[in-house]
Amino acid sequence: MKHRFRATAFAAIAAAVATQVPAEAANRGDRCAPVVQEQLAQLQLSPDQVGAISYQVKRYTSRNDSDRVTGILAWVELQGCIGKLVIEMSSRCRFKQAYTTDECSVEGLSKW
Repeated sequence: MKHRFRATAFAAIAAAVATQVPAEAANRGDRCAPVVQEQLAQLQLSPDQVGAISYQVKRYTSRNDSDRVTGILAWVELQGCIGKLVIEMSSRCRFKQAYTTDECSVEGLSKW
């Protein structure tokens, strides 16, 4: 019985975390969306060149279990290439840098 409770409790915690992290990323993404749109405009990418945009919350966890958000990444799908445009921002949605991955390239950006 004791093991069943632990397994059930662990499953409940895992489910809660799994639903909170994407929700948090979506909420922060909503807050950072204007910065992403501004960067897309500066890069002269039209809406038909841009696919889905997903957000990733970057965290730092210290040894004493304190957890803080250190930044936000916007992963932008670009039409016609394999890879992503990555827009990196601070936890307060300030633009830091942008780069592309894999086979995607955008004039003026580094490629990782």
